[in-house]
Amino acid sequence: NDSLYQQTYDELQKQFDELLALDAKTQKTLFDTGYNIGAGDYQSWQKFGMYNMVGDLDVTIMPLSVFKECASGGFFSPVAGHLPTDLYMALSEYMVESKLKDEDGNLVPESEVVLGICVDSSPVFEGQQRNESLVLAINAAPKNEENIEKFLRFLFFPDDVK
Repeated sequence: NDSLYQQTYDELQKQFDELLALDAKTQKTLFDTGYNIGAGDYQSWQKFGMYNMVGDLDVTIMPLSVFKECASGGFFSPVAGHLPTDLYMALSEYMVESKLKDEDGNLVPESEVVLGICVDSSPVFEGQQRNESLVLAINAAPKNEENIEKFLRFLFFPDDVK
């Protein structure tokens, strides 16, 4: 939840819809800022978990502390499996690793995998004052996988996106 920058998200959503050439009558992207999971809001956690489980969330942008809470719990998919090599390499300096948990909830030693991308340096978020970094994670079962690459290029390389 980042109401301070709601205008930024509204503009992003409009621009991304245009990039995808969506039919506004039947299709849309949703930049849902109605989560407050960093503050321990149970309903937000429940909403996030449910939408993630059924695949209604493709990517999530969240504060680093919330990402760390979610990353080891199976909410996210490894970044490498969703990006072409050129984009993965271009974003490699922004990658965020996390350890995974076993079925008993214990962190697995030497299980670090890239599950997030820090977006603070992207043109969209650059220069905004925050208490902590923002991390984009690819959700476990995204329905619109083909748009993940487009969205990352849109965030980091807006002048190159057509």
